[in-house]
Formats: sequence, structure tokens, C-alpha cells
Amino acid sequence: MPIDHEAKVKTKDGHEAGHVKHAIWDANGRKITEYVIATGGLLGHDVIVSPEVLEGATRKGNEIVLNMSKHELDELAHYESADYAPPPAEWVAPTVSGFPAGGHLFPVTERETAPLAEPSRPTDEAGRESEVASRERTN
Repeated sequence: MPIDHEAKVKTKDGHEAGHVKHAIWDANGRKITEYVIATGGLLGHDVIVSPEVLEGATRKGNEIVLNMSKHELDELAHYESADYAPPPAEWVAPTVSGFPAGGHLFPVTERETAPLAEPSRPTDEAGRESEVASRERTN
């Protein structure tokens, strides 16, 4: 079942859960690995759900009814925007995705977020800093 951007989501116990906010693609941009549901409200937060959760849900008109309670939904992993980024400029979303350009996200790789490491210093076999490296620092 295709999942559309902004599709309304309810829980099996009848609570308004929010709407589908983003589709998160694998690092290669070949398939959707997760969705973000914006739960809204005063204490709302965005949660991450697997495609199986949404695709396995039932439809009631234009709403998606999850096979979980509001409590179960609240216990899902929270969406952290720092973990995701817009797709690369050269990536073209499949036309069947049902999401506008701003609705697609890619996971941020560790390489993109890792602090720059201090350059390594040569060491000898015993793991001690080599005499040459030590002299280079003092000059």
C-alpha cells in the first residue's frame, strides 16, 4: 500500500496519532527504510516507524489506522532531526513516492558528523612516539 505525505494516522484504540511527515531512505536512495510520524499536540513529538508498521496498517477512508495503541506509539523511537539530512542534490526521488521534495530524508553518516580527528603521530613497535615525531613537535 503506498504511503502518502501528510496521510492522517490513528491508533487502534481510536486516538489521533498525527500524520506522516517524512520518508527516510537508505543511504543509497533505493528504498524507504523508515517513516516519521508527527504526533503534534502540546506534548507531541515525532516518532520513527518502519515501513511494515504503515504498510501493514488498515485504511479507513483517507486515514491509516495503526495496529498499535497510543501508548505503544508513544514508546517508539523519537525522531532526531540531527540524524537525518535532505537527499543529495543529484538524487531524484521516484515519482511513485507520494512525497514532495522536502519530505525525503537520508540518514546522516558517521563520517559527516564525526569531529575531525587529530592527525596521528608515528609510533614505534612498542607504541611509543618515535624520536623523529617528538623532534618535529619541538621545532
